[in-house]
Amino acid sequence: MQIENLFLNIGAMKAGTTWLYAMLDHHPDIYFTEEKEIHYFAHASKHPYRLTQGHRFGRMKALVNRLDENNLPTGFPAKVRWFAHYLSNPVNQKWYVRLFDQNPGKKYAADFSNLYSHLEEDGWDHVKEVAKNVKVVYIMRHPMKRLWSHIKFHAQIAGQLEEFKTWTPEQHYELAKQRFIWENAEYSNVVERIRKNLAPDQYQIVFFEDIHKKPLEWLKQLEEFLDISPKEYNLEQLNAPVNVSESMKMPEFYRDLFQEDLEAEVEKLAAQGLTIPESWDALVKK
Repeated sequence: MQIENLFLNIGAMKAGTTWLYAMLDHHPDIYFTEEKEIHYFAHASKHPYRLTQGHRFGRMKALVNRLDENNLPTGFPAKVRWFAHYLSNPVNQKWYVRLFDQNPGKKYAADFSNLYSHLEEDGWDHVKEVAKNVKVVYIMRHPMKRLWSHIKFHAQIAGQLEEFKTWTPEQHYELAKQRFIWENAEYSNVVERIRKNLAPDQYQIVFFEDIHKKPLEWLKQLEEFLDISPKEYNLEQLNAPVNVSESMKMPEFYRDLFQEDLEAEVEKLAAQGLTIPESWDALVKK
C-alpha cells in the first residue's frame, strides 16, 4: 500500500508549523487527518519516540473532552471511525496509509511532525517507500528565540511553569542541552540530512522570518512548489499568532549561555550556502 502524494512539514519545533497548518487546513488540495502530527516515521525509525496505544488513546481522549455532547460537529461519525483505526495495531505501513482513507480526493495527504527532521537515511528510505511522491518543508526560526520558546513550551506542558520562573542559569542550561531539546537547535544537521536523502525538487528549506515578511507571497510560492490550486487566504489569519506559549521575557543570561553554540550553528548554515536573515544578528551575534 502506498500514498500517491505526501506533504511533510518537518519543523523546526516552535518555528511556525502550527501557523502553516492553520493556513492550509481547509486547502482544497491538502488533506489532514484528525491528528496533524502523526509521528509515524519517527516511530518506525531509530528515533526513541513510540506511538504506544496509551499515547494514541490520550490523543483521542483529548479530542472527545473538547466536544459538546449536545452539539456534536458535522462528520462526527467519521471522526470516530478514524480514531478506531488510529487505535488499532500493528502500527506499520498499512496502518499509516489507511489513516488517509477518508481523503475526499484531495491531491496531498499531509503530516506535520517536527520529529521527522531527525530522520536518518533509513527513515527517509521508508518515507519514499510509503509515498510515490513526497514534498518536504523545513522552517527555521531565529535560533535564540526558538530555543527560548521551546524551553518555555516544555515547562508549560510539563506543569513546571511557576518553578521555571525561578530557575538558575545552570538549570536552564541543563534542560536545553538534553538531547530531545538540543537536537532541534542543530539546524545544520537537519539541512545536511534533507539534502543527502531528497532530490532538490522534493524539499524547501526556509526561514520563518522570510515567511513573516510576506506571508501571502510565500504561501503562493508554496502552492507552486506543491503544484496545487491557488487559495484565498484569510488575511486576518496571516499575521495572527498561534500555539503561543506564556508571555515571559527571555533572561539576559541566555545570551551568555548559548551564544557561542548558536553562533557556530549559524556559521554552519552559512557554509551550507544558506542566506541568513539579517534579523538573526540582533541576538545571535554581539
